[in-house]
Amino acid sequence: MRSVSIRRRTAMAAGLAITAWLAIQVDDREEEGVIQLAHSTQRTPGPSNTGDGAASPELSAALNWSALSGRTRLTPEQDSQSADLFKSHDWVVASKPSEAPAPPPTPVVPDPPFSYLGKLADSPAGTTYFLSENNKVHSVVAGQNIDNVWRLDTEDATSLNLTYLPLGQPQTLLKTARPAVSAEDGHQGAF
Repeated sequence: MRSVSIRRRTAMAAGLAITAWLAIQVDDREEEGVIQLAHSTQRTPGPSNTGDGAASPELSAALNWSALSGRTRLTPEQDSQSADLFKSHDWVVASKPSEAPAPPPTPVVPDPPFSYLGKLADSPAGTTYFLSENNKVHSVVAGQNIDNVWRLDTEDATSLNLTYLPLGQPQTLLKTARPAVSAEDGHQGAF
């Protein structure tokens, strides 16, 4: 077992040494290929750098001067426009004037939720009418409000005249009519 760990350590040390040697060799090769530009601020003194700002012969050979010669210098107006790279912009898009919103629909008077059960004539308060709403029975006389939503006005031979109080509009309840029962009430009939 001891010989196995010694072999592993030796192999790891050899791999580390080879990796370090290769890293140093690659760094040396990269430094040989670096080209110093003529306008670079990191100039090294030496034979390739002249004091008049002209490019070295090696650099001149690497640059395509014919492609660069077609460029023109910017006018002061163009230079001032292009100098502000981070000027502020207004990114808000102006909205188009929209049409006036359509007026809300006029409210509609709902059908009375009552069914006529009957009446009692000659009661002390006058004629009393019996109306049912879901499982609730209302006994009202003419001119009396029902749940502050409806008011019983008058009676005909076949109908009762009610007023829907929120809109102040009249509505007629036929004595033979039965209101439609919604499914959420759970009842199959009018009662």
